[in-house]
Amino acid sequence: MVCLKELALASLLLTGSASALYSSKGPVLQVNEKNFKKEILNSNTAAIVEFFAPWCGHCKNLAPEYQKAAKNLQGIAKVAAVDCDNESNKKFCSQHGVQGFPTLKVFTPSNKPGKPKIEDYNGARTAKAIVDTLVERIPNKVARVSSKNLDDHLSRRNETTKAILFTNKGTTSAMYKGLALTFADAIDFAQIRDTETAAVERFGITKFPTLLVIPGGKTEPIVYDGDIKREKVFEFLKNITPPLEAPAEPKKDKKASSKSSKASKSSSASASSETPETSAAPQTEPEPAKAQENIIWLIPGLMDLPALQQGCFTPHSKTCIIALTPTPDSLNDPTITAFTAIHDKLRAVSPGKTRFYKLNTSGEPAEFLHSKVGLKEGQTVLAVNGHRRWVSFYEGKENDLVEMSAWVDDVRLGTQKKVKLDEALLAEQTDDQVIDESKIKEPVAASEEPAAEETVKILPVDEEVVPEPEAVKILPIEVDGEGVPVAAQEEILEQILEENEKKKAEKAHDEL
Repeated sequence: MVCLKELALASLLLTGSASALYSSKGPVLQVNEKNFKKEILNSNTAAIVEFFAPWCGHCKNLAPEYQKAAKNLQGIAKVAAVDCDNESNKKFCSQHGVQGFPTLKVFTPSNKPGKPKIEDYNGARTAKAIVDTLVERIPNKVARVSSKNLDDHLSRRNETTKAILFTNKGTTSAMYKGLALTFADAIDFAQIRDTETAAVERFGITKFPTLLVIPGGKTEPIVYDGDIKREKVFEFLKNITPPLEAPAEPKKDKKASSKSSKASKSSSASASSETPETSAAPQTEPEPAKAQENIIWLIPGLMDLPALQQGCFTPHSKTCIIALTPTPDSLNDPTITAFTAIHDKLRAVSPGKTRFYKLNTSGEPAEFLHSKVGLKEGQTVLAVNGHRRWVSFYEGKENDLVEMSAWVDDVRLGTQKKVKLDEALLAEQTDDQVIDESKIKEPVAASEEPAAEETVKILPVDEEVVPEPEAVKILPIEVDGEGVPVAAQEEILEQILEENEKKKAEKAHDEL
């Protein structure tokens, strides 16, 4: 016969082991009602918080990926967790609208201290997806400096240490953004492109990246010659100018850890003695959250000159990035392949900020770009901004994803080589929506057993597009290992083109 004491002890051990989903010494920050304001609400960087219960199967499945994300984001963004099964946290979790586990919420700093923007996280439960989400939301305190304004930057707050990164990249890395936040008000961070020849020669920079530090009040710079790794750069900077406030780390207070451990064990023992009717925490796992609707973003084609002009050449047009291809209705063109990959990545993290279009290399729109705008023979990708009156031509390899991505980054940051756009080329904006972008879809991810019929939501590429999208039912389609449709892509494109032609014909008939 098994002794009741042994059963009770076994139950307590099992419960205690389940409650230790995240170690106090691990990368995931342990938060509760008492430290939530300091660690999350008043944080100067982005954060994600998981509200979990240690007995929840979905929480256990998420834990390894969540810890991996936390490790990758250490010193850059905060990855935190709240144990809602702990008696002291139950009311707190309820106040945050937690009804099932795990519930994840993203906190992005706003202009009002202590009042970050809060949004539910509904992305993939993988380390990469979580990291990408937070990196996109990290505030950027790094100044972009050129040869022209370098002296102004150096003279501003002269007693403050300056850290300048000379780089050949058009974007600011998450690590550098994180360091700027860690040393906020102690060190001014800046970034200078390798194309700023005067600034590069002034400091004798010969390789990229190179980190140069000018201590406050001194003119003699110090060059960092170690690896560009967060821990090493942090130690280097700390020895010159320590941060005003030490960066928050996982709990190290032994007394606090001991009290927390006792409270957790007490709560677990209490919870194990409760009946389902009296327990304050949910006693059954909620239904798994529905997977996000999988959508394929097809890049719209500019079929005629009016479409090109109204989409990209008006005084109010935002930045358009256009690819020319001899086969705009095919997904096999190398330019479109690279172009689509960049488009999909940007569309996922910052929808609506930059428009992507494609058009045929022959026809009136292409002739307009060659004869009027200045597109040279052999160039297949360009960017134009009618509002700011500039055009930029991609001069790299048409199928080089890395090179094209760097150019697109420069376009979005405004650091690319530009040519002034002739104002005479701009057309008056009309009220008619010439470009119908309401038929653009995102890729349907592969599934092991697709249903007999699947609904794909049709979404507009840009939020300014007026038509309300409608749901269109399509039959399951074969997909490859990357989740890209194989057999149905051409059919979808043909359907879109046919509908566009039909609308044009109806409009022409109405005008007659």
